[in-house]
Amino acid sequence: MVAAVEGGVSRRQAAERFGVSIASAVRWCARVQETGSVAPKPRGGDTLSARVEAQGECQEFRVGAVMMDLMEVPDGPTQSPPYS
Repeated sequence: MVAAVEGGVSRRQAAERFGVSIASAVRWCARVQETGSVAPKPRGGDTLSARVEAQGECQEFRVGAVMMDLMEVPDGPTQSPPYS
């Protein structure tokens, strides 16, 4: 299908000829342009852990920033955190 498009056939015509949707033909051609291959993207696996860890790091940063703000006293000594 991709070879037909590269040979000059429109995506619509190639989709009709090979019995796939026009959207699939467009996606496959875009995939070849992006990666040089029609191989599918990896499926399955753990997709949540990286996002959860990133969110946890962000939350730790926010808590640390709030604690630093609470510890700062203008023109005075630094106080210990309220929950130490």
